[in-house]
Amino acid sequence: MGLLLAGCGAASRPAQQQFVLVRDPLGNSALWLQTLNDAPARMLADQLTYFFFFSGTTVIYTVATTASSQLMRHDLASAAVRTLVDEPEASLTQAECSPRHDRVLYLRRPSELVDDEPQPPSIWRTSAPAQGVPAVPEVFSD
Repeated sequence: MGLLLAGCGAASRPAQQQFVLVRDPLGNSALWLQTLNDAPARMLADQLTYFFFFSGTTVIYTVATTASSQLMRHDLASAAVRTLVDEPEASLTQAECSPRHDRVLYLRRPSELVDDEPQPPSIWRTSAPAQGVPAVPEVFSD
């Protein structure tokens, strides 16, 4: 099984440092959380297509299922998970933080073929708010 250490950060107690790992046993990537004590690793997300650290304890990632592609926000400190974008008609990937850390930019590629060819992706953006505030996706460039 291949492991990729994607990042690490200290929790509130120095002895409890946490690591976020991406495991790819058979081409199926997943996001995991592991502490330095003997506790077992905890899966945060499977069917992962891309991820990055948005801020200190917040991870933004995209997942793809047979029904849709989703842009997710996961606060590691509170364990709150939020779907920012749920897109049944396109694939979402390569999410990145804007320079001011107030928006998430990502690629959106429509699933529908045109003349048997995939359509080009476009850059979209959305806010990455905490719980209770709606995320509003919008086209950034075509």
